[in-house]
Amino acid sequence: MIIKEIQISNFRILKEFTIELEKVISLVIGKNNAGKTSILTILDKFLNQSENNRFVIDDFNLDFKNHLKQIIEGEQLIEEEYIKTFYGIKLRILIEYSDIDNFSNIQKLMLDLDTENKFIVLGFDYLLSYRNYLNFRKDLNDYKAKEKKKKKEADEKSVLYVEKGFKEFFKTNLQKYFENHKKSIHYDTTNSLIDDSNFINIDEVNLSDVINFKYISARRDVTKYPPEQLHIV
Repeated sequence: MIIKEIQISNFRILKEFTIELEKVISLVIGKNNAGKTSILTILDKFLNQSENNRFVIDDFNLDFKNHLKQIIEGEQLIEEEYIKTFYGIKLRILIEYSDIDNFSNIQKLMLDLDTENKFIVLGFDYLLSYRNYLNFRKDLNDYKAKEKKKKKEADEKSVLYVEKGFKEFFKTNLQKYFENHKKSIHYDTTNSLIDDSNFINIDEVNLSDVINFKYISARRDVTKYPPEQLHIV
């Protein structure tokens, strides 16, 4: 099996990003802050989920955060309108397999009985469901009301108090409203497209037999150490 393509949405600088990978090795080159590390980071966060690498507010793309603020603080959307847009961080991994691969590892992920379709798509979402969208709105309104009360009390005592709002509430509580989900998605070989409307939920499926990811992050502060503390690998 080989990874053919990776698609990323709303993660840091990668608002809508696609990278095609080579069969043997792929070399990603770019200037600083171009998103190279972000590719590795989102893979790590989705494939190696733990308390230590959970998503935080700075992981969300800036445009997405601004749009999220608008729909949370604006007029309430009905569910039919809300679900037309994906609200969250998205990762899609397109995998191609061959007849020599162990089908027992991928059988539970296959959606197409066509023997010519030798692709599976692993989908990872960190999303805000409609139910949690409603909860987010309600809880933020309660939070703002308490902040206004604190500000009023501080003003009466001639004490400086900076009223908190959406950003502070989102930063502290995003884990309460956004949820991780995994799915296997159909790949349309005719049009070479990932069909997000056709999928099966695989939240309970262990994917370690299909894909495993490890990476070593580079140290940017190596030069601050004296020569005797540096070693050649």
